[in-house]
Amino acid sequence: MCRGFLLTATSALIEALCILPATAVEMQPGFWELTTRINRDGVGSTRPVRVRCVTAERANATRSMTDLDVNSGLSATLGASSGRDACKLTEAKSGKDVLTWRLQCTGSPSLTKEFSARVDSPRHYVAVTKTSITLGNKTLTVVSTTEGHYKGECPR
Repeated sequence: MCRGFLLTATSALIEALCILPATAVEMQPGFWELTTRINRDGVGSTRPVRVRCVTAERANATRSMTDLDVNSGLSATLGASSGRDACKLTEAKSGKDVLTWRLQCTGSPSLTKEFSARVDSPRHYVAVTKTSITLGNKTLTVVSTTEGHYKGECPR
C-alpha cells in the first residue's frame, strides 16, 4: 500500500515539474507538444502526448531570470509540493540553454530528486528528472524524460 502511495505521489510531483523548463530558459511562445517516457525501477512506459500553449508574456518574462530567482522559486514550489519540512535545494543553476537542480529530503521516506533540462533551440528541449525514494531498506527510482517540440501558433 505504501509503495502505491509513493508511486502516485512521485508521479504527481513529476507531472507538475515537467513544465519547469518554461520557467527558466528561453522558449518560443506558442503551441508545444510534450512526450514523456517514464522508467520505474527498470520498467518503461510512455505517457500520452500532452500539449500546452506558452504565451508570449510568459516566455518573455523568463528571459531575465537569475540563478537566485530560479533557486527561490524552486525552493517555494518544491517545498510545497513535497509536503516535507526537511528538504534542501542544492546545485540550482540556470543559463540560456540549461537548468539543473537537486533536491534532498530527509526523514522517512527520504527523497532525492535531480532535474536537468537542456534547450537545443527555442523550439526544442529535453528535461530529465530522476527521483529516488527510500523507505526502510527499499528504494524506488523513477526517471522521467520529457521532450518538448514547438508546433506553431496557439489555437484561438
